[in-house]
Amino acid sequence: MKGLSKERVGALSDGVIAIAVTILVLELKVPEDHSLSRSDVEHWALLFLGWVVSFIMIAVMWLENHRQLVLASVWTMPLMVVTFAQLGLISLIPFVSNLIMDQPDHLPSAITFNSIMFSNGLCAGLGGLMLARDLRIHADPTLAVKLVRRSLVQMLIYAVIALIGLLGAILHHPFLGVVLWLSMPLVAWFWLGSDDKLTTSPTHHRTAKRNS
Repeated sequence: MKGLSKERVGALSDGVIAIAVTILVLELKVPEDHSLSRSDVEHWALLFLGWVVSFIMIAVMWLENHRQLVLASVWTMPLMVVTFAQLGLISLIPFVSNLIMDQPDHLPSAITFNSIMFSNGLCAGLGGLMLARDLRIHADPTLAVKLVRRSLVQMLIYAVIALIGLLGAILHHPFLGVVLWLSMPLVAWFWLGSDDKLTTSPTHHRTAKRNS
């Protein structure tokens, strides 16, 4: 078997991500006590912030997965291994976001949170590198070079944000990393802008038409 149907992979990813998003909503419970204290309001606000961070990261990972599905003709087994690893990491995003919001001053919480976020970006970057290898062999070498550069920059951005987040936690500013992870839509916008150059490659269109 040379590869798996990317349509099946896309359906699997959509299902796992849909469940993860549903879990996010279940964490936002309406308080039973109508006379809330200030600490109760602050706690609920932190939970909502955790929901925002989780939703943003899951959305970015979905967009990245969709981009790779557009570029690929089939899904190879190495790509499938990375995909399963990333789906597992995506399923942990709601947990680690709630963890850092519930225990913001706890260093192990910050380490866990930033490690899972970075690992998601690492898997996305590895997927891009594996896809670039297949494109270099079977499709467009120029497109593969652009994808390699893009994937390496992507992993570097995730590593820098994770390190700043850990440094902030060590210096007792745990929400520094959270704020930086909230900026990921800007990074995703930059990635999607570069997608236009990738997916509009003439060779890519000829390859896609030949595979269809």
